[in-house]
Amino acid sequence: MEHPSTRFLRHLHRARRTLLFCVSIYCTLLATTSFATSYALPPPQEGMIGAISHTTISGEQTLLDVARQFDLGYNEIIAANPDVDPWLPGVGTRVVVPTRFLLPAAARHGIVINVPEMRLYYYPPQEHAQHGRVITFPVGVGSERWETPLGQYKIIEKNRDPSWVLPASIIAELEARGKTPPKVLPPGPNNPLGQYALRLNAPSYLLHGTNRPYTIGRRVTHGCLRLYPEDIEQLFALVSEETPVNIVNQPYKAALDHDGALYLEAHAALVNGYGDGAGSKTAAVAAVVGATQFRKPSPQVWDKVMAATAQRSGMPVYIETLPAANEAWLLQVGLFNSDSAAQRLKDKMTAIDLPGNVLHTQGSRYHRVVVGPFTDRDLLDRSTQKIKQAVGTDSLIVAVEDTVF
Repeated sequence: MEHPSTRFLRHLHRARRTLLFCVSIYCTLLATTSFATSYALPPPQEGMIGAISHTTISGEQTLLDVARQFDLGYNEIIAANPDVDPWLPGVGTRVVVPTRFLLPAAARHGIVINVPEMRLYYYPPQEHAQHGRVITFPVGVGSERWETPLGQYKIIEKNRDPSWVLPASIIAELEARGKTPPKVLPPGPNNPLGQYALRLNAPSYLLHGTNRPYTIGRRVTHGCLRLYPEDIEQLFALVSEETPVNIVNQPYKAALDHDGALYLEAHAALVNGYGDGAGSKTAAVAAVVGATQFRKPSPQVWDKVMAATAQRSGMPVYIETLPAANEAWLLQVGLFNSDSAAQRLKDKMTAIDLPGNVLHTQGSRYHRVVVGPFTDRDLLDRSTQKIKQAVGTDSLIVAVEDTVF
């Protein structure tokens, strides 16, 4: 006959398993109820979407559960909550939900993926029902050995319930570990591509789902970009073949909000083949210059920028509020010690038929070649590109009041 204490322990063990199963189901349902990821697209001179919020840990929740609930990646929830244990945060712990983003410095067209941020932004075309909005999802990216390629691509094929044909390189890697992998994995729960895949015109690279959702926001793939199952289902329905895909490397992003406040967003830079190492601030300076070219920041702005880069919280950090843009601008094309060198560049500028006047001005020490003035921002941007294409020279945008004639 079974001893009463043994019977009690057996029933206790069974009850514990039942409780853990129920908690697991609850957390799964909670995690897959992600919040909306569609935001009104700000004007071209602005670049902030979303808002920071907070939530409180309940039950057996981990930070990964919170991340999935609010459609965030592992990297985002960890960076925003560096002092919280990701696996045992503790019931009642207040958690930052970092759902405010700065848009990447890239054309707002099609899909833009910022690899260091591990986030995808989709800008629906004019004929789309969601035109005028931006839709964003977290992604998993290539590991240090298998980097996600940067550059301009497009979607060439949409596959529902895809089979995975293992590349020769992955087969060789698994065989080196003593495994015998199949050449093809059929659709199903063991398929790492999940239920949906979008093929790029880059050999073997996909945007796809996953059967391991806890890897979103990590460097874990063989170069592909993976999304939560619920996110790839949405994206699959939104996009069509020929949708452009721009994969960029922007560890630092800067943008203005609607009040003219400058924000900087800093992410852990990916080294390896992505350039700009973790200690370099060149990309941060470039991001701020790009965001403030029509405004005049204070002399203290760079100290504030450097402080923000040190945080690397992944969230937009307020820098300062900038005064309104000037009404008239010039393109400075060259600055010379020599009168003859300035005149030669002026002749080149005149020959390419720019919409503004080409001026050769002399200050107390330098000869300056400028084009303008411009009061139309689009015309200013087009002229900048025209100068770059014609003579390979980058022009500097300066205020009329700052140019000595």
